Amino acid sequence: MLHLLPIACVAMADPFESGLEAAFMREARRAPPGTRVVAIDVGANDGQWSRAWRHFAKESAARGVPFELFIIEPQPTFRASLTQLAASINATFLPVAASKQDGTAAFHIDTPGSPGASLARQHEGEMRTRTVPVSTIDLAAFLR
Repeated sequence: MLHLLPIACVAMADPFESGLEAAFMREARRAPPGTRVVAIDVGANDGQWSRAWRHFAKESAARGVPFELFIIEPQPTFRASLTQLAASINATFLPVAASKQDGTAAFHIDTPGSPGASLARQHEGEMRTRTVPVSTIDLAAFLR
């Protein structure tokens, strides 16, 4: 049986001590050996949230409950670093956007020189927009 526990990255000092990530880990720790535990970091940006799962992944594997982490980020700026991160933490990096169709994505950059960007326009005012072609992944189909 597939159990889904939605997780949202919340701005906190350490979201792994309380909040949804901690609830996810509690549930996963109760899972019997052979259970598939999966987390997906959609819009991973620089991978900070994904990087934080490193210790849990090792702990989970030692209990016989493999932890799979999928890192999804279409921004070309992060391809090399996320590829390296995925290899270092035994995760899978997908350089795609979460959508049903391929096309382009307009990334809005509000800080000059910032490698980070958002598909959502964060505020009014001067922002730099970079439109790039993206391949996509249909998350609903991917999770089946």
